Amino acid sequence: MSDWKNDIMHIILPVDVVLSLIRTSNSAESRTELLRMVGSHAYKCGDGKLMSICDKMQTEYGINVFGDNSLVATSPQNSMDDILSEGESVYNVSQWDMIFHDSIDVAKVKCVLPSITSNKVLDIKRWYVIYKVLKEIDWLKDSQSTHFIAWVKDVYGWEWETKDFKRVLSGFKNTPTYKWGEDTIKDALTGIEYKVLADQVRNKFVTITNGVIKDNTYFFKKTDLYISHPKKLM
Repeated sequence: MSDWKNDIMHIILPVDVVLSLIRTSNSAESRTELLRMVGSHAYKCGDGKLMSICDKMQTEYGINVFGDNSLVATSPQNSMDDILSEGESVYNVSQWDMIFHDSIDVAKVKCVLPSITSNKVLDIKRWYVIYKVLKEIDWLKDSQSTHFIAWVKDVYGWEWETKDFKRVLSGFKNTPTYKWGEDTIKDALTGIEYKVLADQVRNKFVTITNGVIKDNTYFFKKTDLYISHPKKLM
């Protein structure tokens, strides 16, 4: 697979850029393939707005990418066989998927992580924030950082020489993410940046009221499953 296709499959390119590629494509075959990639991503992530855009573009260009099924009319909880070919997956299966709590649908988590921070390629800083938040909200049953990094490497790739989070400043390591702020370290702007990132990750997966965690069950295998949260946050 060429680099640009790999970028789209992993939704590294911003969505508006991908949609622009579809509209400016000189090849009906390329346009169809691009629309299929984006539509599959939107479906798997449950992104209703993007699914609606893909449906309209399918009509606009007379493309029958998804058969007789409308993306927006199909619940993300339904079988993906209605739209995707059997065995098709956006991200790799990893032996380290097991680090997540048994209730979690890891495929959905994989799909949404790159989009949490503006669809940018996630650097070590962002991965540390994601790791620490997932650990705090009890979504990791195995919270060894080296195992989390091994999972990231399998699923998204790991482009850095370091295989740990040793370079993360101690102020962030020794303070819960929900207490990060301008006083966490001497550099107030960095403290605020980390706090914003942590809030984005946390708010995607849980809501917290008076320290009590309520999980976003969209990311569960079944809505009647649950995670036990032994302590309050904040």
